[in-house]
Amino acid sequence: MGSALPLPPRYNPSFGLYGPDKFLHLLGHAGLAAALVAALEDDEPPLRVAVMAVALSTIYGISTEVLQEEIPGREFEQGDVIAGFVGGILGVISWHRFAPTSRTRS
Repeated sequence: MGSALPLPPRYNPSFGLYGPDKFLHLLGHAGLAAALVAALEDDEPPLRVAVMAVALSTIYGISTEVLQEEIPGREFEQGDVIAGFVGGILGVISWHRFAPTSRTRS
């Protein structure tokens, strides 16, 4: 998990709100949310699973951002949280759109 590694003092890029790292946050949270949907979908109604997946992904993202405050060279970035939230939503939508249709509910 790269977000928990300290950065050398001379290398602390500031990408701002729209930096390339936001795309990586979006992709990571999309994958996490899709995996959560896959794991939870047989036990709960689809809307509840979608909300839970986005919420858990976002809570995870906020938690890692808060923990970064304690790591040298790292800081909390609101843009990372937003990218993670959007990624979570896209992951849930993508799972429902592109996942195999052979899934069955018990």
